[in-house]
Amino acid sequence: MIPEKNAAAPLYSGIIVLMSGPAVNLLLWTISYLNGWHYFAAINLMLFLYNMLPYKQLDGGAALSLILCGWIYERAADILLTLIKAAIPVVLLLLVLSGKTEFIPVSAAAVLLFISDS
Repeated sequence: MIPEKNAAAPLYSGIIVLMSGPAVNLLLWTISYLNGWHYFAAINLMLFLYNMLPYKQLDGGAALSLILCGWIYERAADILLTLIKAAIPVVLLLLVLSGKTEFIPVSAAAVLLFISDS
């Protein structure tokens, strides 16, 4: 989705479309966790959290772009989001360096997303 200031469709319809994917991941996590399918539950929880990251290529970032488009403090919000986007790979890389090797794929993805988001 590309945010437009004068979009004919209401803002909430775009956000509903963007959040439908993560909502399904959250629903599948709940169902699979309650049924004892813990590996499937963990995968869906990770997909939900990954999709909610504030990068414009992911659902969370696209929803934030829709919300902030045309906002009076859009420039300040962009600066704050850039700082948050820069902090996410740093925190993940610090986790990898501390021995949490399970964060290697997510760290690599966060670094690539940050680079391509700029």
